[in-house]
Amino acid sequence: MTRIHSIHPFGKIPVLVHGDRHLIETPSICRYLDTTFTGPALQPEDPWLRAQVDQWTSMLALYVDHVIVRSYLLEFVFPKGKEGAVRQEVVDAAKPELARVLKLLDEQLAEGDYLVGDTFSIADAIAAPMLDYLSGLPAAEGFLVDLPRLIAYVDRLRKRPSAGKVLVAPTF
Repeated sequence: MTRIHSIHPFGKIPVLVHGDRHLIETPSICRYLDTTFTGPALQPEDPWLRAQVDQWTSMLALYVDHVIVRSYLLEFVFPKGKEGAVRQEVVDAAKPELARVLKLLDEQLAEGDYLVGDTFSIADAIAAPMLDYLSGLPAAEGFLVDLPRLIAYVDRLRKRPSAGKVLVAPTF
């Protein structure tokens, strides 16, 4: 058994090690960090809004990440085609679901500046790197053209003071 398997039963990341404790999975780690350390709260006090943030963090970590990152972006970052080429058939197969997910995010942004209302939350922190990376990919430009709220959202995320520390332009 590898060290990572002793912490995460599936041998995956992310893993947070904090003292003698360890925690797995992005939403759980984010909620823990938010409540353990000082700084602006990333979870609303209102139970309904908190549940919505929790819902979006789960959807982002499970479904949106799978569509944007696993099914689409990774083919450009780590192409597995002949001689390291991007497998166009893999990209083409991912496009319909990618378009659907991006439209869903754009529609959710009709409710406010962020995924749950007008306050930056854990959900936005999870969405930010995926959308930043995707929007920097020339092959993805066509997906965003007709999604003005999503374009404005990514721009808002990039303008946050913390964005410069975590969001990096992809190099393809």
